[in-house]
Amino acid sequence: MYQAQEACSKTLFAHDINAVVPAGNDADVLEAIKHGIRIQRAAEYPPASDYLDGIAKGDQEQIDAYVAACLAVKEKYSFPAALQAQLDEQHAPTKAQELPWS
Repeated sequence: MYQAQEACSKTLFAHDINAVVPAGNDADVLEAIKHGIRIQRAAEYPPASDYLDGIAKGDQEQIDAYVAACLAVKEKYSFPAALQAQLDEQHAPTKAQELPWS
């Protein structure tokens, strides 16, 4: 059986997902996709020490370079549009969570 990081790439094929997740379980398929994307991102993000070093030195260019590198990784391994819509919906504040000034 494939490991999630091998089976989940930016473009997933049915045979890869079926090797990881039983057929017909959409929730598990989405979780496998999210997990695979997160693994890929984590492997390519620059070390957090670069960011902290920039803060400690007061080097805004280093901080900006770190942020730009992170955003490039997020773009390279972006969630498919349908999955992103579902994630946005899951993380949208409910009426009870909304702040009074928002």
